[in-house]
Parts: sequence; structure tokens; C-alpha cells
Amino acid sequence: MAGRADRYWSWSMLLPLCHLVQRAKRRYCRPLVFWARADSGRFLRVGMLIVIEAYPYLDVEHPADSHFVWFMSGADAGLLTTEFGMSNPPALGRVLLDSAIVLSQNAGLAGRIGLHAAAAGEDGLLAVYDRLGLIRLPTVAPLPPSVRRPNDGRFFYADEPVAEGLAAALDASR
Repeated sequence: MAGRADRYWSWSMLLPLCHLVQRAKRRYCRPLVFWARADSGRFLRVGMLIVIEAYPYLDVEHPADSHFVWFMSGADAGLLTTEFGMSNPPALGRVLLDSAIVLSQNAGLAGRIGLHAAAAGEDGLLAVYDRLGLIRLPTVAPLPPSVRRPNDGRFFYADEPVAEGLAAALDASR
């Protein structure tokens, strides 16, 4: 779909690439696939997420490890409704982030996560992450030394209090 940040992502290529690149850095990629049931009873893949475990925390003033959401994509709600007969599609961005936070909590990292909003998503994707409650790393903030790309103002993270609040909001649904 034109306008989506993930329109050129080939998941069958991204996952092996992630494993290869992160293995060289002694880190592990965890892929997750999310399924939902359409009104017909058919299960559909509705979301995908690749998380890099034990990644440097983006807030360098508080050195620690976190999980990094390398790729995250949810199916378009309109498409799920019109093409696949799902009358009540899930709010996927929130669920996908929650999964990354819970993985981080379970790894003993207090829910700390980071991510970079793909430039192809333009300002709309930045607004999504703002609306979801993540903290936007200021453009002038330094990145951890092992992060090789410059800070273009599209990095977001969840510290411990934000992660706890976001996770608590979905506790009843988990």
C-alpha cells in the first residue's frame, strides 16, 4: 500500500538479515507473528515484529541494555475489514509495542525498549509513536557508541516508568 513505511519490506529477507547482522554483534533477533480471527473463523496474520535483544539503551545518560524494535508492522484495519471480513480489527501498534515491552520485562530489562521510526513513514509514523506514549529522543541527544546511524530525530524509547504504564494498561488483556 502506497504511503506505508513497510511497503517494501520483505520479511523473508529481513529476518535472516537480522539474525546474521546481530549474531556478529553477539545479539539475538526475536521474530514475532500476531494472528487474529476473522468473522469467518479463519486466522489471519495481522502483525509482525522483530526485536533485537540486549541492545544498548538509547538514553545514554542511563547506560543499560534494552530491547530494540527493529521492524514492526501491523495490517491495515481497513483492509482487514473489507478484504478479509474482520469486523473488529485489533489496534495493532499498541499490541506490538506491548509485546516488545513484556519481552524486555521478562528479560530483566525493566521494559526498556527503543525503536527508530522509518523515514518512509514520514510525519504520520512519528505521530503514531507519540500517540502511543513513547519518549522521542531529541535530535541533539547522543546515541550509544555502538549505534552507527546519526540521530535524525526519529528515535523513540520507553524508560522504566513509561514501560510500566504502557504494560499495565494492557494487563487485563494479556
